[in-house]
Amino acid sequence: MLPSQITVFSDEKIVSDSKLYTLSGTEENDTVIVGRSSSGYSSGKYTAKFKILGLLPIKTVTIDVITKQQISLGGQTFGVRLYTQGVMVVGCGDFLSEGKSINPAYKAGIRIGDRLISADGVQLTSNEQLQELVAGRSSPIVFEVVRKNLTFTASVTPIIPDGEHKYRLGLWVRDSTAGLGTVTYYNHTTDTVGGLGHSIADIDTGDLMPSAEGSLAKAKITEIIPGEKGTAGQLAGSFLNEDLGKLIANTDQGIFAECTLEEFERLPTVEIALKNEVEIGAAQIYTQLDNKQPRYYDIEIEKIHNNLEENKNMVIRVTDPELLERTGGIVQGMSGSPIVQNGKLIGAVTHVFLDDPTCGYAIFIEKMLITENELTQE
Repeated sequence: MLPSQITVFSDEKIVSDSKLYTLSGTEENDTVIVGRSSSGYSSGKYTAKFKILGLLPIKTVTIDVITKQQISLGGQTFGVRLYTQGVMVVGCGDFLSEGKSINPAYKAGIRIGDRLISADGVQLTSNEQLQELVAGRSSPIVFEVVRKNLTFTASVTPIIPDGEHKYRLGLWVRDSTAGLGTVTYYNHTTDTVGGLGHSIADIDTGDLMPSAEGSLAKAKITEIIPGEKGTAGQLAGSFLNEDLGKLIANTDQGIFAECTLEEFERLPTVEIALKNEVEIGAAQIYTQLDNKQPRYYDIEIEKIHNNLEENKNMVIRVTDPELLERTGGIVQGMSGSPIVQNGKLIGAVTHVFLDDPTCGYAIFIEKMLITENELTQE
């Protein structure tokens, strides 16, 4: 089985694992990217071909090159506030007007998950702004709508429901969200914090919340609600009035924020292990439960999935008696907790299994670093 994706550090050589197959490089930006004796790559994403005996091309591969940087373990609980670009449609509801069931927005083509960016050319920034615009408006409103990668306009005429006095569209919208998570790492080279290991999704639609702006803040854990079979546990807490950094992006591989806080600068650095170094067996998660310093808890890596398109690259099981007693395993708010194996940072906790809270998924750290690299180079 030949790989379709390879990740290497910028000072490493790229070679194939077989004498039968060789990896032939391409040139990009006047830099030879791959080859049996090449080294000193630039960070970024490149392509190359596997060849039989160095002659017959049989497969094109993607090569992600990561520059070795100073990375420190996170483990701290944080709060995140995220504000969407425009307002997100999280529900559509019919209402009665003149005895007939109607939904003006749905009739105009607006659906759950859409984002309303502007109304009659005016940028939308909050739920309240939209409510005020619609309440006294009887004429059509032209919305700029974004649906995934498609942008279009929809003309909606507000209608007064029977028994009411204000006009309505038949929509529920959301302009922001907030929650708790865990810092995975701090990158001293780029002053970037990576956390969560998965996206912040809308609670109603399940879609990634596209962010216009946001921030990370210190948080205080006020209660630990243990997980049980069929019910996810939770780290409950409150935000403290101290920002950690400005949000760069909300992505499927986690959230990333600019941060220059001195306490992150003082954290000890740790080596990074790429996916080919990760092994089935014992490991540890590094996380915070007591508003004190994070500490290590024992886990087992039970399965490894090399598909880097997802944030479910490893199946992990909590084995630490103390963590099992206090949380029942993995709970909401622990997402992003760094995973260490053989003294190296290998990934982060991302999901819990509802039918067994002692188990969950984790993402490879290289996936988070590749995403951060793409963001910070833009």
